[in-house]
Amino acid sequence: MKNKYYFLLLFILTSTTVFAQQIETKFIFDEFKQGKLVNKRGDTYQALFNYDIINQRLMFISAADSTILEIAEPNEVSYINIDGRIFEHIKGTSFYERMNIGDCVFYIQWEAKYMSKGKKGAYGTTSHTSAVGSIGMIENQGGQFLKLTTAEDFEVKSENLYYLKMKNNLKRFYSADSLAKLFKGHEEDIKEYVKKNNLDFNNLENIKAVVEYCSQYLK
Repeated sequence: MKNKYYFLLLFILTSTTVFAQQIETKFIFDEFKQGKLVNKRGDTYQALFNYDIINQRLMFISAADSTILEIAEPNEVSYINIDGRIFEHIKGTSFYERMNIGDCVFYIQWEAKYMSKGKKGAYGTTSHTSAVGSIGMIENQGGQFLKLTTAEDFEVKSENLYYLKMKNNLKRFYSADSLAKLFKGHEEDIKEYVKKNNLDFNNLENIKAVVEYCSQYLK
């Protein structure tokens, strides 16, 4: 019972009411998945979880009334296992997905923004803009929602960040060159592997393949 009340302190209620002209947030999973939260004391809590990649916050569904809840004290959480995938608290409200690839510990900071596809005009025409990022925020019962301020169409643009854990530090990389620089003396081998296999750093599976190749160079 004590643990139950402790976990209740970790969460705040986030309303799921849909307002006019509101853009819904985006999640990693198509639906909330069964998961297990482990806090820094070693206590566990099971629920249906998902990760909001727009606002970078972990959400779960209350078993009591099916409302969507947000973790209010993420610093108290060690990690969450969602359907076999590990999300580790790193900073703020952000959780990075952690994968073991070969001998490498690989992290993905899932992140996305809304990009304007243009304003709707007369007769169904669209005037395109290049706006990216914040669209304006509204708050409701402690929860934040993205909101349209004009009659614009939007699409989600992925802006994931990638890291390797080396000597207990997270080293960020964003290209074949920046990844190769993390493995001194093997830069040309890594870049040649990427070129030979025509690997694209906009493709997550391609990035994972390069990381697996690089794992052989870890000391």
